Amino acid sequence: MTTIELTVVFLLSFTATYILYIPFIKLLRKFWFYKKRENVTKNVSNSTNIKTLVKDVPIKNPAFYKFYESKLEIPSSGGILFVLVTELFLLLYQLIYGLNTVYTLIMFSLLTFTSLGFYDDFTKFKKKTSKSALWGIRGRYKLLLQFILAIIIGCLLYQSDYNSINLFIVKLNLGIFYISWVALVIVATINSVNITDGLDGLATSLAIQILTAIIFVIYLLNNRMVLLPGFVFLSTLLAFWFYNKSPAKVYMGDSGSFAIGLFLSLLALLLHVEILLILLSVIFIVETLSVIIQITTSRLFNKKFFIITPLHIHLLNKGKSEKEIVNKFLLINATTVLVSLIAVFMIYE
Repeated sequence: MTTIELTVVFLLSFTATYILYIPFIKLLRKFWFYKKRENVTKNVSNSTNIKTLVKDVPIKNPAFYKFYESKLEIPSSGGILFVLVTELFLLLYQLIYGLNTVYTLIMFSLLTFTSLGFYDDFTKFKKKTSKSALWGIRGRYKLLLQFILAIIIGCLLYQSDYNSINLFIVKLNLGIFYISWVALVIVATINSVNITDGLDGLATSLAIQILTAIIFVIYLLNNRMVLLPGFVFLSTLLAFWFYNKSPAKVYMGDSGSFAIGLFLSLLALLLHVEILLILLSVIFIVETLSVIIQITTSRLFNKKFFIITPLHIHLLNKGKSEKEIVNKFLLINATTVLVSLIAVFMIYE
């Protein structure tokens, strides 16, 4: 597709998504896809307020509770819509121009992981049991399902002659172990996005930065194979950002965070720029590391390194404002994105 055609598609998908979010948010609210105050107080023992969400944590800042209470009853699972619009545009393209195996793989992968995320959201907001009503699918089962789906995608890529990773200058052939590499990249990216998604607009803005950088790399490598999906997903994500930025009117939920993590990782795998994805995702990585460090120190030394994790919640507890944390995180990530792109430009030019 020409640049003009891609621009038209970008504007159409953005406009469609932006308009559709108005009734979609009302629909989510109608079907109670949000944390209801009565559920928070009903489904946890011996408590009548938001403190149950952070039990056994030495909270130092009283404003921390007010912050969480302000987030209750805001609709979630908003990621469903930007995925559906992306799927629709990729489907229309194939109906007009014929079947495209790469686009079909992207559609299949997005659909499966978004469905898993949606089921997790569903258990949080619609189930009546005490644990699932707040936290969704148990972590170990969720991780197992993610790996199963990621391995399926890895097998499909391997059958399409994907078997190596690009270390910028050298290509490393992994053979059959490439499937494991795919699973690791996808699951790690999905969970890092999911962990970071907790402040208004944070995960969405970071994903927009990263995806914009990847699209720049697509142009640089002159590899237009995934340019259309990149443009469409970026446009729908940008439309969602207008409703997700502070003060948020809707959250992406696991439906959205799984979809974003999947799309970023799959795009990187298709372009052989997985290492670049790591460099572009510094905040996602730091947030994930904070959780890993917390779990490790708690189990090995019976002592917590942070007050509470992930890092953005720790900083909130320390008295930092949501806006301050989001702005600083975005600035740090934007800086690393810029430096990474300059490095890539120098390597490939």
